[in-house]
Amino acid sequence: MNLTVSHEWADRAAAVTPGSSQTLSKGPAAFPGEYPRFLRKGHGSRVQDVDGNLYTDWICGLGAQGLGYNDYRVLKPVLDLLESEAGGSFSLPTLLEVEVAESLTNLIPCAQMVRFTKTGSEACAGAVRLARDYTKRDVIAVCGYHGWHDWYAASLERHPGVPAALEPLVRRFEYNDYASANRAIDVDCAAVIMEPVLHEQPAPDFLERVADFALVSGALLIFDENVTGFRADLRGAQHLYGITPDLAVFGKAMSNGFPLAAIMGRREIMQHAEYISGTFGGDTVSLAAAKATIQVYATTGCLPRMHLVGMEVLTQLRSVLSPDFTVDGLPWKPRIVAATDRLAGLVTGLARRGHLIHPRGFYVSCAHTEADVTALVTAADEAQYDPTDHVIPPTGVSWLRA
Repeated sequence: MNLTVSHEWADRAAAVTPGSSQTLSKGPAAFPGEYPRFLRKGHGSRVQDVDGNLYTDWICGLGAQGLGYNDYRVLKPVLDLLESEAGGSFSLPTLLEVEVAESLTNLIPCAQMVRFTKTGSEACAGAVRLARDYTKRDVIAVCGYHGWHDWYAASLERHPGVPAALEPLVRRFEYNDYASANRAIDVDCAAVIMEPVLHEQPAPDFLERVADFALVSGALLIFDENVTGFRADLRGAQHLYGITPDLAVFGKAMSNGFPLAAIMGRREIMQHAEYISGTFGGDTVSLAAAKATIQVYATTGCLPRMHLVGMEVLTQLRSVLSPDFTVDGLPWKPRIVAATDRLAGLVTGLARRGHLIHPRGFYVSCAHTEADVTALVTAADEAQYDPTDHVIPPTGVSWLRA
């Protein structure tokens, strides 16, 4: 695997870009050893780096590529839009804002009104502000990852630049830990925001009890479906598990790689969301991509096939990897857990054999095939025993969330 050009550009990036990447989970600190630093193009489940090396991509743009790269069913409407001089951000709203919002209200159980943003982090911040406004309370109970903004970062052990005064306003609880959730959710809570499912299925009645805790305390229940949306189920994890939250946040796979996220929920709450306002919220290019993406999901039934491929990934990796590795996660987001040096070696070895995975969990797209799974499993079997792949991560390496 020749990475000459990649390394040259990595040096240039380090001089002008903090962390050498615009996204923490894409930067060099997230990947140990020998790994491509820059990609040039992609199609389906494949990507090419700047040195011309080809890979099967199991990171999928951190989950944003649900259908696969450059899916023509999404690109064609976007190109048509641009050629018709209707692309970009206009001085007044366009019909696409209404059409995509209507498609989401027709699909997602909690959605009665919709507000668009560009990123999932921004949407989570907007949902939290709505909850505080609606309940006239300040404390937020959190479970999972919800972006980089101050309100959430205050819950982390390290939060540079975030005022210490915000720390008492956010309480963490652990997934599938009833007692932890009960302690965090109290009568001073404005909202409970959580990823409805992480790397393990919810324990019996866990989501129901969290919803009950929120209801009794008067807090709003917010599902962060940036990861589960258009992956766990066409209608979201809220439909899969039968729990309808007050608000929900969707992003990532909703527009198949184009930047768009959405806050949605009950009308009496969402009607106050006009102050969540941004110049690019109505960007027609991303909305056209979302309209097409949602239609593909709704009419092709590709998600069940994605889940079958994902189950094969989980099953076959478990069959070949040694006890040093634990394979967990869910069909739409598998994960390999191991000691740092062993995981670093496996990640590096897979890259050398043409497969990109993220150390903190990876993804399956509708473009992945059974042949991709077979090739991944063969590469993993070889990499785990190849001493040339066993690298020691540099000091201070951070296994950042994907």
